[in-house]
Amino acid sequence: MLFQDYLEEYNVITSKKMNLIFFMDCIEHVARIARILRTEWGNALLVGNGGIGKRSLSRLGAYLCGYK
Repeated sequence: MLFQDYLEEYNVITSKKMNLIFFMDCIEHVARIARILRTEWGNALLVGNGGIGKRSLSRLGAYLCGYK
């Protein structure tokens, strides 16, 4: 699975490891975040309860775009 490979690469280069379970909604959210970040002046407001993965998905989406 493509996102699992990216997550493994991310975990190799960072000291803060992420353990994510990918399901369809999660994959869609990461793809949406990455698409938004790729656009010029792209930004998003992530809304939701704490502990549901907003930061983790944002970090993975930024990694997919090549950001640090």
